[in-house]
Amino acid sequence: MNRPRLLKWLHRFGYVATVIILLELGLISYSAIGEWWRWRGTRAELIEQTRTHESPLPAAEYDNVVKLLRPLPALNALHGNGLRFAAMPYFGGVIHALTLSHAEGPGPAEGFIAVTTLQEGKNMVHIQRFTVPQADYSHFTTQFDRLTDGWSGAGDGGCLDGTEIAFERVRGTRTTSGRGNCEAHYNEVRLLVQRLVRRFAPGAGLALR
Repeated sequence: MNRPRLLKWLHRFGYVATVIILLELGLISYSAIGEWWRWRGTRAELIEQTRTHESPLPAAEYDNVVKLLRPLPALNALHGNGLRFAAMPYFGGVIHALTLSHAEGPGPAEGFIAVTTLQEGKNMVHIQRFTVPQADYSHFTTQFDRLTDGWSGAGDGGCLDGTEIAFERVRGTRTTSGRGNCEAHYNEVRLLVQRLVRRFAPGAGLALR
């Protein structure tokens, strides 16, 4: 006699359980979509930040880089063919900034490197001048431009520690710039600069690690 009533309640319980399960699946899907959307936004932001830009570094956004480069020749003093570069270790240590420029003619490129160290609680800046033969400078800039021109950004998640670098490269009226950390692309750029400086300005003690 009570069997139909029992089945009726079982059916009701089944409906309620189904609704609960569907709601849980909906919440899980909503959460997963939200996480995916946030990851997508973060990835897009990272790509935009680390790609090569067809402009100088924005002074307001990269004030620490501008401060490092301030003692060195300005962008408009690089004879229309030069580089400004900074390397900033994430865990502290020696900070380096340098400029390279080459005027028209057969002479060498001129370089300045500023090494900043912390001594007795104060930042001490040592600036050294060096030169790079024209052929070596031309070879270096060809490699540098090949690495950086059109770089689309760190789409693999990038890297948040290590040595951060930033650069501005001027060629005539064109200026490109970029900033990134220890992902493979910027490591290659850093090592390219490191090899040049260790060869032509060994006294600067450029570690760029």
